[in-house]
Amino acid sequence: MRLMRYDVFLSYSRRDRDMALTVRDRLKSDGVQVFFDEDSLTAGLSWMRKIERAIDESRSVAILLGPAGLGNTQQYEREYALLKATMEAGLRVVPVLLPGCAGLPPGFLQLRMWVDFRAYETLQEGADEFLKLIDAIRGGESGEQPEDVCPYLGLETFREEDENFFCGRNGEIRELEQKLKVYNFVSLVGPSGSGKSSLVQAGLVPRLRRQKPRKPWRVITLKPGPYPFQNLVAELNLSNVALNKGSNPASQQSASKLASVGNVDYDTAKAVSMLLGEDSSTRFNTLIHIDAWEELYGIQVYGESAANEKIRETERSIFIDFLLTASQTDLVKVVVTVRADAYATLLRHPRLSRLWPEQQVNLHPMSREGLREAITKPASEAGLAFESEALVEDILSDVLRETDGLPLLQVALKETWKGRVGSILARDAYVASGKVGGVLNKTAERVFSNLTDEEKSELPRLLLNMVGSSADGFETLVRAPLPTDPVRRSIIAKMSDENTRLLVVGVSSAPPSGELDAAVGSFKVVEIAHASLLRTWLRLRDWISASTDRLKLKAELLKRKEDWERSHRSADALITAGFQLESAKDLIGNPGHVSTEEIAEFIKVSSDYQKQREEEAFRAEALQHAQKVEAAAYDIIDAEGEMQDFVVDLRQRFCFDFALLQLIDRYDSTIATVAGTGLREDWIGIGKHYLHGNGVSPDIQAYIATTEPPVIEVISGNDRRFDKYIFRKFGHARMSRAFIPVILCDNQSAVMNLKWSSYSMSPNVEENVPGDFRTLFTVDATEYENFKRVHSGRVIGTIEVGYYNHAHRLITDEAVAVFRRAARRALGLHDVSLDAVLHTVAEVAVNMVGADAATVGMYLSPTSHAFAFGAHVGAAIPEGLSGATDAPARMAQKRQQAVIVPSSESMVDAGQFDAECRAISSNGFKTMIVVPVVAGGRRHGGDRLEADDWIAKRANGLLRVFFARSFETLGREVAWLEYLARRTSDAVRNMQYIIKINEDERQLSNLHKISVGLSRDYMKDGLLDEVAGSAANMFAADIVTVFEYQEADGDFSGNVGSSGQFRRPQYSIRCCDDESFAPRRLVSRGDNFYEGNVSGDVMLTQSLGREHSATDRFLGREGILAVAGVILRAADEVVGVMFINFRRTHIFEQKERDMIETLAATAAIAVKNRRVVARSIGRLKEVA
Repeated sequence: MRLMRYDVFLSYSRRDRDMALTVRDRLKSDGVQVFFDEDSLTAGLSWMRKIERAIDESRSVAILLGPAGLGNTQQYEREYALLKATMEAGLRVVPVLLPGCAGLPPGFLQLRMWVDFRAYETLQEGADEFLKLIDAIRGGESGEQPEDVCPYLGLETFREEDENFFCGRNGEIRELEQKLKVYNFVSLVGPSGSGKSSLVQAGLVPRLRRQKPRKPWRVITLKPGPYPFQNLVAELNLSNVALNKGSNPASQQSASKLASVGNVDYDTAKAVSMLLGEDSSTRFNTLIHIDAWEELYGIQVYGESAANEKIRETERSIFIDFLLTASQTDLVKVVVTVRADAYATLLRHPRLSRLWPEQQVNLHPMSREGLREAITKPASEAGLAFESEALVEDILSDVLRETDGLPLLQVALKETWKGRVGSILARDAYVASGKVGGVLNKTAERVFSNLTDEEKSELPRLLLNMVGSSADGFETLVRAPLPTDPVRRSIIAKMSDENTRLLVVGVSSAPPSGELDAAVGSFKVVEIAHASLLRTWLRLRDWISASTDRLKLKAELLKRKEDWERSHRSADALITAGFQLESAKDLIGNPGHVSTEEIAEFIKVSSDYQKQREEEAFRAEALQHAQKVEAAAYDIIDAEGEMQDFVVDLRQRFCFDFALLQLIDRYDSTIATVAGTGLREDWIGIGKHYLHGNGVSPDIQAYIATTEPPVIEVISGNDRRFDKYIFRKFGHARMSRAFIPVILCDNQSAVMNLKWSSYSMSPNVEENVPGDFRTLFTVDATEYENFKRVHSGRVIGTIEVGYYNHAHRLITDEAVAVFRRAARRALGLHDVSLDAVLHTVAEVAVNMVGADAATVGMYLSPTSHAFAFGAHVGAAIPEGLSGATDAPARMAQKRQQAVIVPSSESMVDAGQFDAECRAISSNGFKTMIVVPVVAGGRRHGGDRLEADDWIAKRANGLLRVFFARSFETLGREVAWLEYLARRTSDAVRNMQYIIKINEDERQLSNLHKISVGLSRDYMKDGLLDEVAGSAANMFAADIVTVFEYQEADGDFSGNVGSSGQFRRPQYSIRCCDDESFAPRRLVSRGDNFYEGNVSGDVMLTQSLGREHSATDRFLGREGILAVAGVILRAADEVVGVMFINFRRTHIFEQKERDMIETLAATAAIAVKNRRVVARSIGRLKEVA
């Protein structure tokens, strides 16, 4: 007679502990005596003996079945209870199906009733079920009556409790069992769908338990994933493990190694070591079943850093070492199941690879007899029979034709069982199922047809969320978090019910979505029941085929996300900028059927972080590029030295007596001497001349700079194009010299290769002096036209070299050699010019924003639509889109902001930029950005530039950037280009400021030289001519006239000085009595005037009728457009007037006015001194 101390023995899985405590508390509250291991186990007996005694002393055993199925302890308790129940009729075994349980396993087939809480979300809601449970415990019959149990599992894996229905593999089970008797580490290798997992769970494990060893078996089954040790920790119940601090050093060392890579603390790692047999206090034999071993290596993550991959490899290696070490004890055995196509994963670890094939079992296709047993024996166990032997043969033939024969067979037989007639499995039911070959597709299509339209639309994303892609290209099953979305939950309910089982809902001890800090055992997951569904459901196959690349990318991103979560969301673990990040963003934007909810946050954080880094890098790079522009502008500081070095090199290389360099200022259309060496007296820097055009400039340097095809002249003696003042003042009559153009081209080699031919013109056209000569070198016109068609080039200045003794003639080879030397050095000269700065701007624009071409130009003047300077970088640009007059350019200038062509505005205002859009497209571009370069009136040296300051006026222009991509993709480029334009304007303004300082220094130096000369030579003949010549060369005037005035007489003396080239030399400038005579009116007026356009000053303008004043006739005859009239006044006495005339409009800046008036004052003093000296000499003569 048994002593009954308990009404019920409560058997539960550790994963269901919380629900088990609820059941215990409720039963106790109703007066039920409950055995609960945490309350009742005491020290003294072995654990197995304590369990057996507790069951012996209980009137009933309640086996709690939760979402994760039976635990290890439960398996032993279930087996002992059922065995006891067959021996003693009084013991009642009551299965209790908890919320979330999939259903009653076939292993409980012989039980007559159970209690079912599955209809409730929580146990507290099932009050009626608790009453049934209490009644069953006390001997009542109020539990659920058993249904007919299907002996075929469909796509589900056979579990330990399904042993009676797992048939046809007895030989393989025995082989595996024998291997484990000899070896503690064995691999089971077979193709997908061959039943590897079922063989271990329903075949091997029950046999191990029946061996009745000294200690019971605990079975740990896990899929390793990329973080195997963490998953192992999750599968173990460590909550009640007491750590033995005095355990052996080897165990401590193993724990330390595991803790270092397993993302767990040392105590947890130590507990794992103890539970797996490294400590003698362990109370179990342990079988570790690593299912899907290939997951240990997982997907090779694209773009994964070498450091992360090294950490992952280290963790794998230590985990395998740990299993190998643990399996060396008698308490631990390891079985790994591996897909045959992933066999290589068994060979990657050196120690592991040495075990095969000796410790390996190969799972071959099931034999015909084995298949027959798998078909007929389960039916016999359940009291069923097939309609005929012929039906069995047909089923055998069908399954042998299929690659995924075994899982399809189970599904077909399950569907046949549903259509059974009594206890007969009929042919009609088998045919209606679709047979082995079509059953899974037919079943899935039946379920699909019962879905709502909304569910059908959502189904691809739901299913593909459970499909992964391995490194070898095979689709793999993925456990996905159970969604909360009601539509998806409804789909899952329909596809996971007992009649379908296409999906399996359960729990995972490791978090399915990287939430590493969540409680172990609390993760609800859903997965596809079997991989064969991926291959045989045609609709799903199509979805997968259309999403293969997306699935592979998503799997890679999930791995990256796991790394990110493991690193506590470190920025170092985010996706770096590049192909994968762009692909990830494309996946979010166009996911197709692939669900992206799990990775959306990770990709957004990665994208935002990389965008922030790119912005920071962009700003830093933008600053560096802007500094390049400014550095190029500030190179002008070194210009004087560069140019001086150049002329010194020329003089020394060719042994000339002197060498000069003149450069063109395209803002003023002037050419001026900027460097010289070997010069007598104060020649350097005096000459500055206006460029009138091709071959018509009156000055020799201007003539050489504007003539096409280019010419070189070698001259001895005078020439009408020589500046008369400089020629006579500095004694150039006996010199031999050459004037040579400096040409800048996109290919300087082509310039140096130009072919020159020469012819002589002797004697000189003005004088016939022995020894005078003139030789002209020119490039053939046809050759030069061909040159221009291929290359873009222009003259940037001239070189003057020669000898003081005209007997030392320059030879042809010398002149051409100087030209080529100048061509070679032209780039160096260009580097300190504004063109070079703008070329840097264009290069920076192209490189910084990834453009295909760029042009930049600076206006001649605030009102001009022509560019004085410009640059072009990149592909050829459309004709008509390089100037400043097209519609986008005008709009950019008017708005003072960038304009994009085509723009959204042009779509509203139809036709606004049609011509420009066509021009852009014709050159293969899609977008043009036009950015105004505008002076901002910034400070320089503490002085604010006024709006009309000449420097600010010269710092305006236009930047154009061309793209082969559309404007929608430009983003921040526009803002940056506007920033570059502002910095360019600043840089150009700074450069012009420096240029102005240098020019002012030269002008002041020239003025000083002139003043010294006038104060020294005022008694020489031609004083007024010298004054006129000095003014003409300082200010690049076309004609300067100086009239001496006798204030005492109130009239002009008749002395006139002039400089410049007169169009009508026969009409000399002379005094007249006409009241409209300009000098007379200027004296009457009493102050100076500066008129940039003579038609605007009444003093210079008469009626346009027949009567014209002498001044009108002079202005019209000489084509004068701008005049400065200055009174020569010394000690309040007017001694003359000076007119500085220009054949062009001219703006008289304040500094220029100051210099003109200083020169006038100096000239007045010279005239006054000459008069004083002349009077003194006259008196002396009278006295004598």
